[in-house]
Amino acid sequence: MSNKRTEGKDFIDKYLRTTDGVTARAGLTAFDELQRTPGPLIGRVFEGVNDVEQKVLAKHLSHVMAAGAAVGLDETHKVVHYYPGRGIKFVGFLTAQTIDRATFKARGSAILKLEGVTDQDKGQRVYCAGPNEFSLKPQSSNDAEIGNVRFKERANFAAVAFKGEDDKRPLYLKLR
Repeated sequence: MSNKRTEGKDFIDKYLRTTDGVTARAGLTAFDELQRTPGPLIGRVFEGVNDVEQKVLAKHLSHVMAAGAAVGLDETHKVVHYYPGRGIKFVGFLTAQTIDRATFKARGSAILKLEGVTDQDKGQRVYCAGPNEFSLKPQSSNDAEIGNVRFKERANFAAVAFKGEDDKRPLYLKLR
């Protein structure tokens, strides 16, 4: 199983598995075979807030992405793991997938690991630098601004109201 992506010769997406070269058992597709075997998983907790939106869009047939990963749309308008500086626009967090479709939360609130977050960071911008990499300050000029801190949940974790890069609607930051 190769996890090399075509966007750069040295780039490796450690969360991606592909069906390339996978031999499936009788009655299964290569996608089904990979779905049955353990692979990368990003545990993600979503909050129940009033501002939630889910979408379903096309994905690459050979890709088996990690559940919970930050995802975006590539140049072919298909859902892929989000990496900055690769022509991908952040759209949300993967919740499910089939061989040709990806379901993701496009708006909502998620508990994300944010090193150094404090109680005073409510409202601060949050940036994404990879499928499971988030910070209060961009690590590069290409990082996507995905939302704002709602509250510090515990040491180095915060509830973050998020939305896709092209979503111009304001975020719901109210606490219950």
